[in-house]
Amino acid sequence: MKYIHRFLIFTIFLVLICFNNSHLAYSINNTITDYNFDEWYYFNDKDFLSQNYGIIDNKISQYIVSTGEGSISIPIDFKGNYGIYVSIIGDSSEFIVSTTNNKFIVDPRTEFFSRNRNKNTLKELFISNISLDNEDKIEIIFNSPNAKLVNLRLLKLTDEEYTQWLAPESNNKNFLFDNDLYTDFFQGENSSYNMFKYNTIEQYENLSVNILNYCVGTTFFPFYNSSYAGEPYGSFNKYKNAVRVGDITAYNDFMNLYNTYGDPIKIISSSEKTFDLFLTFRMNSFLPNDYRGFLNGNIYNDFSSKTQKFNHKISFYYEDYREYLLNIILESTEKFHPKGITLDFSRTPNFFGYELLNRNARKKILSEFVKTIREEVPDDIKIMVRFPYNYTNYDLDVPLWISEAYVDYISPTSLKYEEFFDITPFVEMVKDSSVKLYPSITSNLGGEDLDINSEKSYQNKGLFGINNEYLSVSDYLLRAIELYEKGAHGVLLFNVNTQIGEPALIPTKLKLLNGVDSLEKWYYFEYLLESKDKEIKFID
Repeated sequence: MKYIHRFLIFTIFLVLICFNNSHLAYSINNTITDYNFDEWYYFNDKDFLSQNYGIIDNKISQYIVSTGEGSISIPIDFKGNYGIYVSIIGDSSEFIVSTTNNKFIVDPRTEFFSRNRNKNTLKELFISNISLDNEDKIEIIFNSPNAKLVNLRLLKLTDEEYTQWLAPESNNKNFLFDNDLYTDFFQGENSSYNMFKYNTIEQYENLSVNILNYCVGTTFFPFYNSSYAGEPYGSFNKYKNAVRVGDITAYNDFMNLYNTYGDPIKIISSSEKTFDLFLTFRMNSFLPNDYRGFLNGNIYNDFSSKTQKFNHKISFYYEDYREYLLNIILESTEKFHPKGITLDFSRTPNFFGYELLNRNARKKILSEFVKTIREEVPDDIKIMVRFPYNYTNYDLDVPLWISEAYVDYISPTSLKYEEFFDITPFVEMVKDSSVKLYPSITSNLGGEDLDINSEKSYQNKGLFGINNEYLSVSDYLLRAIELYEKGAHGVLLFNVNTQIGEPALIPTKLKLLNGVDSLEKWYYFEYLLESKDKEIKFID
């Protein structure tokens, strides 16, 4: 598809004052028969936003605020194929764009993350491309209070572009999600059984996810009653003086769910769902005991003589540690019957300390471990490995795992922050095998998880206890386009985070990750036409 390099845009001015009437209804008196493609017009000068001016102050107040009813009717008297675009204030609620033959429910929550939805954000939304040959008006219907509209724009399409828009889409890529379970509890988003079911099953079905990775827990803290690790949260009170507010919220909500309904993973595994359930096992997830030591579980001290030399992490050098991991994997697969398992070697390397310095010996131990899992786990259970993209630094012999068919899927990843690494070596690695390549996209761009002291400082500023910068929806989609162009079979989204104080709503626009065709249309008709980089004419 050729990319749009022309912006033939006609802006329809909805209104010149801010409406707050109880019965909002507005019609443009003159039927629109002509348009000027030379200039763009907006009611709000975006330069004010960059200078931290409020949207609804005396300087810029021309946009519509609905109270939950009424409509704007825009008569039209021209034909052809057009793209419809609506500019909103970021915290706008839902509304409807309608014609005689089309109806589009516009919910900004499905478009971008809640952390980007605020009164200081001006956002343009692509609604759809339609033919106006048999239409006589465009109507904006307010079905909820607090819809905030700035303008509506039409883009004239060529016949070739409209044909491309109508072309069928093939969902030819796999869309995978990783949910660590703990974060939603930490943020208070699983405070009821229904919320838990929505956050763990329903919203992923809305996203058309193919595979859902659910983290079984930290290495010694599985989220179920284990014969090998004991009850979840068994050591919480022991380390309660080093926990954060969110940790207490997670404990209370988790234990309420656990004591009332049983193992959370069992709830997921026994429910009907449209995606394949994979269980994720973190290969070396440990914290210093004075830093949320409860997440190290009940048996960490039993392995105190098996730590890496000069480190708090347990070493793969010791056979009884590897045996524990195998037992947990076999126990979980028997209890929860997943379609697959993920061995997460990115949480967290290193796997050896000074107790074993020979790199070849390290590689052999880790490869024998993966081989044993393949031999012990039932054949119908797929195995995915997630690992740092610079895997050789961590004694992981990924090419061997592929050539010996120990694994079915590989997912190279950045560790702490998304680094947008090159996947070409991994495309070459799997090309003559049946192994599928699902690169991970890591949500974080910056920031740190807070401890109990930094959390208090953060809260004193009126903020919540997570201090990170995350990818936007567009970032995810652009990265996926790059990965698909280079040969990835799909993508895995790791640790996608919404926003504190909001429902754990993940934008449904991410379902575009299911196929190249849908991503190409998004890039062509929406991303390239975003107005944020265009000259803005302020109307007073």
